[in-house]
Amino acid sequence: METEKWRFSSSTIHKILYAATLHDKKRSGASSFCAIDWQEIVFLHSFQPIPLLFPFKKIPPPVKYMTNIYDVAKLAGVSHSTVSRVINEKDKVKDKTRQSVLSAMKMLNYVPNDAATSLASRKSSAIGITVPGLDILFYSGVANRIEQTIRQDNLHLIVATCQRNQTIEKETIQFLQSRMCSVIVVMVEATSDEELVKLFRGKESVIKIGKKVRGLDHSFIRIDEDTVETLATEYLLQMGHRKIARISGNLAIGQQAIYVQERNLGYQRTLEKAGISFNSKLLVDSTFSTEGGYLGTKELLSRKTPFTAILVGNDQMAIGVYSAFNEAGLKIPEDVSIIGHDDSDFARYFFQNYGSHDDSRLWSHGYSSRIV
Repeated sequence: METEKWRFSSSTIHKILYAATLHDKKRSGASSFCAIDWQEIVFLHSFQPIPLLFPFKKIPPPVKYMTNIYDVAKLAGVSHSTVSRVINEKDKVKDKTRQSVLSAMKMLNYVPNDAATSLASRKSSAIGITVPGLDILFYSGVANRIEQTIRQDNLHLIVATCQRNQTIEKETIQFLQSRMCSVIVVMVEATSDEELVKLFRGKESVIKIGKKVRGLDHSFIRIDEDTVETLATEYLLQMGHRKIARISGNLAIGQQAIYVQERNLGYQRTLEKAGISFNSKLLVDSTFSTEGGYLGTKELLSRKTPFTAILVGNDQMAIGVYSAFNEAGLKIPEDVSIIGHDDSDFARYFFQNYGSHDDSRLWSHGYSSRIV
């Protein structure tokens, strides 16, 4: 006797036992006995003639079934709206009823459809964030910290990169809006303030990180860039340096240019306050990347203007600076001192005699200390 089995997860066959005789055209005078129970279908091929009750030309193949909210409601003995309230945790449900629904969900291995839940509530359990790119440690660090925070509230993070391109930034924001994210955290560099306001006006909650935008200023987080660079420059002055160079970010990239200008002003004002004339040859525009730090240092050294200390935009740039100094035969801190920003974890272990400013103490915000 041959036996074939198919396992089913459908609750519709719960406690059903069905027997039938099926005709098998391949075997003359042979029939098959079919038994269906809660979890599996078993075909027992018999070669004994049995009167046909239900003749079929072909045994229908098993169909995969996805358990839905109505199956849960039927098993729990409640309405589907009650199951929905338990899933969404919106309205009060008696503990006994809640436990009955949760038990049914577990028994049926039911996983709520987040897309359907989002359509009903117009919100999802997701928080979206746009970043210029994950190649810059600052952005990936912010995303990681947000993710660690929202996990405590059973929320999930969708990270989308924009590649510092205005068209991609707009498409990315619209994608996160289509996912009905409860909150969208925005870090962009190319999109104008006016366009951002148009994208978010009257829609989901938004938190803008970086430059304060009129019309979205009810929820923003920014660093006081002027003060950041002032403190770093003052520290080097206190250490006795008078010839201080600086490698900044890119003045040609949209909103990034605003941060760079603010830091440049803090640097220049602090020097002038100390009675030191600003020397434009000691200021190099570059990018907030390892390569940017390397190329910026090479450019600075090619100008042959002496300096004893250097300010860099972030810890990632400092790696490139170290590499360029090593090629030039310069040692840190014997020949030149260096200070950066972000106080990254890797900087504490990768560098020796390196200073990094923790900018998070200078974050101002129009929201709460917790991002969500």
